[in-house]
Amino acid sequence: MILALASTACGSADQTETTITAPTSATTVLVDTSEPQLTSAPETTFVGVDIIEVTFDGSACTATGPDKVSAGVHSFVLLDLTGEGLADVRTMAIQDGHTYQDLLDLQSEPGEYIPIPPWAEWPLSTFERVDRDLAENELGKKLILEPGEHGIVVGTGKGDWFCGALRVSDPSL
Repeated sequence: MILALASTACGSADQTETTITAPTSATTVLVDTSEPQLTSAPETTFVGVDIIEVTFDGSACTATGPDKVSAGVHSFVLLDLTGEGLADVRTMAIQDGHTYQDLLDLQSEPGEYIPIPPWAEWPLSTFERVDRDLAENELGKKLILEPGEHGIVVGTGKGDWFCGALRVSDPSL
């Protein structure tokens, strides 16, 4: 049985020293009682060091990571929960004033295969390894993203799933 015997102020005003006595020993624990420091929100634009993680379960996909990045090389990791190993992750660059919603509107249901519309294109891959170890059911790739709106896509050979929009900004602006 552990009993708290005493609590006295010690050291800085931000810490409290508490002595906890067990049947055969005493332990001193420093507890930080300071208020958390408030900081400004981090920028939401990342430059080429972030990893966008995409999870695909065979019926839907989700993307986790920033929704805005600077143009350049970015890492994508796909967690394929289907067990089939056929899924691939990529982005579709959307051009000519079209939007991610325009991509979604091309499908009558998620996963339906669609031909690439004339106002979209696949970006280049660098064929470099992503900067992290991958599990057996993960696929990693680095894509070269140009400024504009992109749709994050999982393709399986059976169809395409749209996982979210990604805005790519021009770093020189």
